[in-house]
Amino acid sequence: MPKIVDQDERKKHVAKATIRIIARSGFESLTMRKVANEAGISYGSVFHYFDTKDAVLLEAARYVINLQIESIQSESKSARTGSPLSKLKGLLLRDAVVDKSTYDGTAVWTAFVVAAVHNESFAQEHEKISSRWIATLEALLQKAIDAGEISNKINVRDEATTLWVLCAGFNQRGLIKPKNLKPGRQVKLINTYLEKLAHV
Repeated sequence: MPKIVDQDERKKHVAKATIRIIARSGFESLTMRKVANEAGISYGSVFHYFDTKDAVLLEAARYVINLQIESIQSESKSARTGSPLSKLKGLLLRDAVVDKSTYDGTAVWTAFVVAAVHNESFAQEHEKISSRWIATLEALLQKAIDAGEISNKINVRDEATTLWVLCAGFNQRGLIKPKNLKPGRQVKLINTYLEKLAHV
C-alpha cells in the first residue's frame, strides 16, 4: 500500500529546508536540487509541489510570516493582561530585532522583498502582508492612545507606517552589519521611539 503524504506538511518541510539554504548562502545559491537534498526528498518530488524556485521562496516567506502571526495570536490569547503599549512594544521587538533566533526568517523575508521588486505576484503578496501589519500597528497605537499611554496628537496611520518602515530598516541593518546594530541597541532605539510618542 502506498504511503499517504500530507501535502501541507510536505510543503512546510520544503519551506524549512529553503529557509536553511537561504540563511546559509543567499537566494542566489538556491536551486531545486539543493532544496531536494536539504529536505531529504527526491528531485522530482520538489516539482510535485513547486514549479519554480520563486514558488519555493514564496512558500518559505509565507511560512516565516505565518509563524510570526501564530506566535503573536498565541501570546494575545494567553496574555489577556498587559497594556496596549507593552503589546505594541512586544510586536515591534519580535518583528524588528535580528538575533540568532530570528536571523533565518529575516534572511528569507529580505530575499522575498528583493525578489518582489521585479515579480508582480510577489509585490502583490508583499502588499497584503504589509497592509495587515500596518493595520495591526494602527489598532495597537489607537488602543495605547485610548489608554492614555501615548499622545492623542499623533497621526495613527502615519505612525503605524513609520514603525513598519523602522522595523524594515532594523531588519536590513541587523542582517548586513550586525556588529553595528546589536540586538540590545535595536531594543533601546525602539523603546526610545515609543517613549517619544507619549510626549508629542
